[in-house]
Amino acid sequence: MIKGHTGSVLCLQYEGNLLITGSSDSTVRIWNLETGQEMNKLMQHSDAVLTLRLQNSTLISGSKDRSIIVWDVHSPNAASLRMKMEGHEKAVNVVDFDDK
Repeated sequence: MIKGHTGSVLCLQYEGNLLITGSSDSTVRIWNLETGQEMNKLMQHSDAVLTLRLQNSTLISGSKDRSIIVWDVHSPNAASLRMKMEGHEKAVNVVDFDDK
């Protein structure tokens, strides 16, 4: 069992031994599935994280705060913000990759 969020988990993605969760507490958390330990807590959103997409070492999060954030999670312990996009008029409910 993993514990850490102070709100409901609203979305998740996993790849290999990583689990990434987004919550109504406005955080994105990265977990090690083998140990159940939290590896990182990403706190750049100001409202609930509604959607996540993970591909290779790139994570995209969308939030009720109307922003999209692109993260580099190549090193989960030192994940970094690559880009923050603001300006949507409503919450961002879905994000995805386009492989074209």
